[in-house]
Amino acid sequence: MTKLDNAMHSIAKIDAPGSSSKKPRRMAIARKVKKTDVFVTTFVSKKTATIDLHKALPTGGQNPSIFTLVRCNLWDQTVFVRQGLSSKTVVEMCDALAMPRASFLDYLQLPRSTIEARIKNNTPLTPTEGDAVLRSAKALVRAQEVFEDSHAASSWLKREIRSLGGVTPVSLMDTDSGFELVMHTLGRIEHGVVA
Repeated sequence: MTKLDNAMHSIAKIDAPGSSSKKPRRMAIARKVKKTDVFVTTFVSKKTATIDLHKALPTGGQNPSIFTLVRCNLWDQTVFVRQGLSSKTVVEMCDALAMPRASFLDYLQLPRSTIEARIKNNTPLTPTEGDAVLRSAKALVRAQEVFEDSHAASSWLKREIRSLGGVTPVSLMDTDSGFELVMHTLGRIEHGVVA
């Protein structure tokens, strides 16, 4: 588990001594996680402290990597997708999957010429396009966790799987239902059920 994962999943109990107010004290502390470009906000109240990924902005104000975005909470993911993910996330996913861009776009049911123009002009993806790319990144990250190997994970996503009706997992990333089916299958594999 990385330091970022530890920070995201840490929940510490803190007693605030000497607090006579009925309202809990809240204090937000923004800090940089060591050797990452992700800001973490810590909220401290009277009884508990939680660490949550508040903003996933790389230093310099650029768009986050698609894999940084996968590690964000759902709210931040929603905000970034609505604002428009960078079209470079398509290139990033194709490189991670070692897949031709045309095949990846066909699997996601995204128009090739439109996406290619967005990449060329460096314009953001629409929320629908960005959501499909984000789903595929989430599936890849989950597969990497299950198989503990990035090459095995990308190979599995491109291979026809019998329990998925004989289609490739990446071809199901165009819909929420298909994404859930892939995630469920990965969960079964993780627990030792042949898929």
